[in-house]
Amino acid sequence: MIDDGGPLQKLGLALLLIASLTGCYRARRKEPLSVINVADPAASKQLVGGFYKIEAKSWRWTAREFVVSLLPPPGSDRKGAKLSLHFFIPDGQIANLGPMTLSAEIDDFAMAPETYTKSGDHYYIRDIPANLLRTNVLPVIFSFDKASEPSPADGRELGAVVSLISLIPN
Repeated sequence: MIDDGGPLQKLGLALLLIASLTGCYRARRKEPLSVINVADPAASKQLVGGFYKIEAKSWRWTAREFVVSLLPPPGSDRKGAKLSLHFFIPDGQIANLGPMTLSAEIDDFAMAPETYTKSGDHYYIRDIPANLLRTNVLPVIFSFDKASEPSPADGRELGAVVSLISLIPN
């Protein structure tokens, strides 16, 4: 569900190719990350589904359900970690939909939901037990209980605006 960006992205890819041929382009990350700035194109492969294209060079809209894969940080397989999602709910979302509830799950481990009644910046932070972090890549499924339906002007289902997702060791 990641938007391919069209002609501008193709131009950007061409510029990256030229830069790599001249030695000015730093190598793309090959390893998954524990902290994902959703505006970092190198991290986009970890945005598994439900994310739209980068906007304002700093964030992405999500659908009602969105999935990210994260690298468990060193030591988290013994001490656990904190999952953190930094997001923004625009005024229009709360005005049109009412309170929005966010939940997340990893495999069969469901994290406590949280309801947001006001627009603005929010953090969804949950403890992840060590036994779930004994893996190379941790897929996390986030779900809002509701989202704005696609409109004729904007054909996307819109949940919230996400900027940062992280797993931080305890």
